Amino acid sequence: MKKLRIFFDIDGVLADTQTEVLNRYNEEYGLDYSLEDITCWDLTKVQKPGTDMTKYFNEPGFFASLKPLKGARSVVNGLSMMGDELFVASASPIEGLVDKVLWVKENFPQIPLDNVSLITRKDILCGDIILDDGLHNLSPTNFEYPIVFDQPWNRSGGQDFVRAYDWYHFFLLVAKIRKGYTYSQLLEENEQAAVC
Repeated sequence: MKKLRIFFDIDGVLADTQTEVLNRYNEEYGLDYSLEDITCWDLTKVQKPGTDMTKYFNEPGFFASLKPLKGARSVVNGLSMMGDELFVASASPIEGLVDKVLWVKENFPQIPLDNVSLITRKDILCGDIILDDGLHNLSPTNFEYPIVFDQPWNRSGGQDFVRAYDWYHFFLLVAKIRKGYTYSQLLEENEQAAVC
């Protein structure tokens, strides 16, 4: 079985970051924003004028409070058991550096801490697969399979990328990659599924 080198983003991929942001934001400002209201990656463009949706990232302990996205733990564990080489590549404010690393250690012990990179320049990384919710992190890329993790903020673009609709779908995509599917074949299947 082919062993793969797979990189994961944290926020919006491994971790349900935006839900925690919205919980704090709605409570502080008395609003009722939902994930569907986050229609672009830049939160400053969707926040209500006079409010700040991004400040929570700089609060000590914010990243430590995050919950893993549904399915992430079991899929990462399955990939680890198959012998894949697993990495994390995530941007972080200075205040969140330690929390992010400790969060990965606690929630995804299968990923060695030596394989955790806190980085904004994902275009310099290379491997087989990168799974990210930020379209800007997928192009340009040195990965054979750049896969966008479906979120409301990346649906208005990314038609040129294979899309994982949840963690279990991502696991199916990885299985197809092991069988030798090309990126073009996965993209074609993705487009057909989106039409149905």
